[in-house]
Amino acid sequence: MENVQAEIRAVKKQLRELYPHMSNFEFDQIVNNFVYEKIGINIKLPSDPIMQPSTYSKPTHLPKDFIVFDLETTGFQARRDQIIQIGAIRYVNFVPTVQFNTLINPMRPIPERITQLTSIQNEDVWDMPTIDSVLPEFLTFVGDATLLAHNASFDMKFLIEKMDQCQLAPQQFHVIDTMALAKKYIKNVPNYKLPTFKQFFNMQHVASHEALADCEVTGKLYEYCYREALLRQQT
Repeated sequence: MENVQAEIRAVKKQLRELYPHMSNFEFDQIVNNFVYEKIGINIKLPSDPIMQPSTYSKPTHLPKDFIVFDLETTGFQARRDQIIQIGAIRYVNFVPTVQFNTLINPMRPIPERITQLTSIQNEDVWDMPTIDSVLPEFLTFVGDATLLAHNASFDMKFLIEKMDQCQLAPQQFHVIDTMALAKKYIKNVPNYKLPTFKQFFNMQHVASHEALADCEVTGKLYEYCYREALLRQQT
């Protein structure tokens, strides 16, 4: 391990000489990608500060005000893969009010299978901001609002991991998973994937695997489940 760490420092020194204006975060991402490709592990140097990661839990009630968010990524492994889009919509009394939407430069090529899934291409993101500049803006947008996501464990895994990698202060989030709600309140569907609920709500005009569009479907799904929960309470 000491030899690997020495090689990492040597690579970082060379990068610093070649690209003096690149941020430390960008250096770390390039080096980490290099190490993963070489030996198949993610590396954090001993100099990296150790912080407790962020956590999340379910709120005690279903709110009328919330933020729906969705991430598009280069893959499914939060430590190794990168976020390439963050989309979010703030709802007040179930009415969408403000949006947050940006593509993100992942500092690596986007796999072809991801481009086929999301339609996000390398040329779309090469001049976009990197995650270390986007995440603080997104967290400011979120504030202390309750977060909603479909299959929330996936999005929260990436969010928390990237907060840790960017050395951002840990937070405690309140998060609702609309997939779990749908399984409780909707029975007459073949599966609980988001494209299925596009058809369920006659929202075929909305794109799939596009962060902001997925937020629209998720918001509609949550409102439906909220109404169903109220009806059950009244019977």
